[in-house]
Amino acid sequence: MTLKIFQLSPNTIGPLWPSLREKLLPAIARSRGMCTADSVYKALIDRRWQCWVAYDDTVLKAVTTTRIFEAEDGSRILNAVLTGGEDRKLWQRSMVERLKEFMRAEECAVFSIVGRRGWERSFPEFKAEQIVLEYRDGQP
Repeated sequence: MTLKIFQLSPNTIGPLWPSLREKLLPAIARSRGMCTADSVYKALIDRRWQCWVAYDDTVLKAVTTTRIFEAEDGSRILNAVLTGGEDRKLWQRSMVERLKEFMRAEECAVFSIVGRRGWERSFPEFKAEQIVLEYRDGQP
């Protein structure tokens, strides 16, 4: 087994999109309508978001999307928006370490992860700075 984690070129998104989409669909569903598969695809090919993959030999194990944005004070923030995959323990730590390298290379002051509570338990070096509270009529 050889785990490889790397950023995809926007030119490769189109041909790989069916496999990428399949891995990202559960995270897109959990976004509660904040994004769709089509909007994610467009952000990736328009170079507004980045796409990272984890391969175990030739098997796609995980996909993470990131975006960089500038805060009002001019600082840059790397945000991991969506992640989906299988065998999380195989790639999760390596993916985050690779994204930390990218954060530094892009001169970002902050790296934030949007995700389920399990991410917080998996990465104690990250500090929960905010929470999202949701209320929806008629739904638990």
